[in-house]
Amino acid sequence: MAEVTSNLRTYLLSVGAVSTIFGTRMYVDHKSEQITTAYPFAIIRTVAEAPDYTLAGALPFRTLIQIDVYSDSPTTADTGKAAITAAMSGKKGTVSGLTVGSSFITDQRGDFDPEGQIFRRSIDIQIGQNG
Repeated sequence: MAEVTSNLRTYLLSVGAVSTIFGTRMYVDHKSEQITTAYPFAIIRTVAEAPDYTLAGALPFRTLIQIDVYSDSPTTADTGKAAITAAMSGKKGTVSGLTVGSSFITDQRGDFDPEGQIFRRSIDIQIGQNG
């Protein structure tokens, strides 16, 4: 199975609306000290990766991805989340080296860190792969 998060990052950075907001500041499973302090930025993480099986054989992989958007402005955090949501909601086809059969936004959340004055928007995306 292809590396979902890396392919997802490559795909999202190729979408004009997403790259305009984030530049190259999208990271895959990085620790906080490896991330620049320039805003906004996003972190892509795999939450769960489990194939389903039936008596007829393996079904396509379903992977739950969480993308967190961080910004020092609520407007920019919301705009970044909206661009990623638009790029991924209902996406089918090729996503870099990954063949996506289905892509569904399953949850969206918002948060604010008063100490750091940072806004976070989280998006959960279930991706069904075709091989």
